[in-house]
Amino acid sequence: MSYNDAFGSLSEALSTKKQIELKVVNRASSLFPKEVEELKKFFDASDEQINSVIVDAIDFVSQKDKKKAKGEFFGGLMRSLGVMLKNSPKEHYKFKAEKLAKLDRWVPLYKVVVAARARELQSSKVLYRRRKYDLSEIKQTFYGKLVLEALGFGNRSVLDKSEYDIFSSKVNEMGFELPEEVSPTTAELYFESSSGDE
Repeated sequence: MSYNDAFGSLSEALSTKKQIELKVVNRASSLFPKEVEELKKFFDASDEQINSVIVDAIDFVSQKDKKKAKGEFFGGLMRSLGVMLKNSPKEHYKFKAEKLAKLDRWVPLYKVVVAARARELQSSKVLYRRRKYDLSEIKQTFYGKLVLEALGFGNRSVLDKSEYDIFSSKVNEMGFELPEEVSPTTAELYFESSSGDE
């Protein structure tokens, strides 16, 4: 078999797989319209990624009874989204948490999204040097960016003591803890000061 024949066969197989996937998604959308509609409301992902979640969820449906099948499909959606968040924590950015929180049965997923965002915030560092607080890492997190922008510090990464205290109290009000402040080591300070002399 030549390379072109093999590549052609592979392309046909992928095309067939996508067609089957699309049929499964269309069928799921007709059987479980409410679940699919809710998913699309709060999950801001590509059609391909949404379809992949739906196909994964369909694997859990074994019941012929429509009511039980809906429960299994919903459970499959929850599992698929949970696994995705566990394997790719940055995927939490694709969730519209405010919409998710309003859908009672999706509250467990909402809690997983909030926990992923909190872990992201708590795994970042605050650098304290020269009596200033460098929040560059925190600014890259979902909640860090949200709070900094709400306080009017959105364009800045370095805050003085009073600004940092305001930021810190706002984060604490939200129920989160800021990571410990990290001061530069003596060696870092030495090299930082000697590089400025050149």
